[in-house]
Amino acid sequence: MLIQKSNPVGIDYVISQLQKKVYDFLTVKKGFTKYDSYERAYVNSKGTSEIPEVYVGKNEYKEVLFNDKFNITSFFVVDDKRNYDKENAKGFIQNVSLIFQCNLKNLYPSITHRADEEFNKDAFNALKYAYSGIDINEMITGIENVYSDFDKTRLEYVDMSSFHVLKLNFDLTYKYCKI
Repeated sequence: MLIQKSNPVGIDYVISQLQKKVYDFLTVKKGFTKYDSYERAYVNSKGTSEIPEVYVGKNEYKEVLFNDKFNITSFFVVDDKRNYDKENAKGFIQNVSLIFQCNLKNLYPSITHRADEEFNKDAFNALKYAYSGIDINEMITGIENVYSDFDKTRLEYVDMSSFHVLKLNFDLTYKYCKI
């Protein structure tokens, strides 16, 4: 299911556009099922932990770390710092991460080996399809690396066997429209 913000503004608007295109690529072109695609997650503190959560309304948040009820889930995280391109007046430039969590066996049932590279390729191509001019800065794998900013003790899974996580880091440029 595609779970998006209503009436997004600024970075959320650009993420919403990317999110829909990535979701369409992976569900329509690749045939992935049982996919929950979330918008921008906030990195919230829970006690001494930092966890990614999406806002669900009425001051409530939902954690978006790996859920084995789905074949694939994804969410975006943005850097708190945004730079303004003064030279070219193109707008704000902000670092964004797109994080995928998946069950490879369910996504690639006919592949007999661990299909992590197949998924990495499909996720990379989905993001490039969503925004052809995007420059992906990094592709990060492994639970310790992908979730380095979050509390990993909340996870019951490891990045092995059929479970896999991937983080794609890139910069997005956006403007606020004049009223």
